[in-house]
Amino acid sequence: MKSFFLFSTALLFLFLGLTGCSMVQRGYDFDPGVDFSRYHSFAVRETVGGDDGLADEPLRRKRLITAVKRALLARGFVEAGPAGSDFFVKLHSRLRRRQELREVHIGFFSYFDPWWGSYEMPVEVETVEEEMVIIDFVDARTGEVIWRGTGIGLPSSGTTGDKLRLQADLDREIARILENFPPPDKK
Repeated sequence: MKSFFLFSTALLFLFLGLTGCSMVQRGYDFDPGVDFSRYHSFAVRETVGGDDGLADEPLRRKRLITAVKRALLARGFVEAGPAGSDFFVKLHSRLRRRQELREVHIGFFSYFDPWWGSYEMPVEVETVEEEMVIIDFVDARTGEVIWRGTGIGLPSSGTTGDKLRLQADLDREIARILENFPPPDKK
């Protein structure tokens, strides 16, 4: 019985460790008609206007661009000037709002009171804002988006006070987003 308890405890901690590693939601999409083998060099293009959430956060934009550059350089791509690049990197973000409902537990008799019977729980509604970072790769010749990566819940300056650790966390998460660039071959 003791070994079963130890095994169950170890399994629980393993599960919690694996699920608690990253809460970032990542995704990507691409144009299936594009030959990605011809892309070797990139340049960063600034997005202008619109409702870009990074427009008011120049330091965050700089950290994210640094993370994208590092990830692409690590994957063998070369940074070039705008005239000599095969594709452009465009980075922008959107703020997404969603609502969360939570029951407010009052104490031991929250669900059932033996004298009065059961009653409904008060509910608290909270609006949560999440930043969605969007990384677009745009063909330098045609101006068409060829690949898009997204990340929701990336680390921000509000989640960590250590700026060096923040950059390392962003580097890791951006590299995970870019794992699927170029996209896997169709076979």
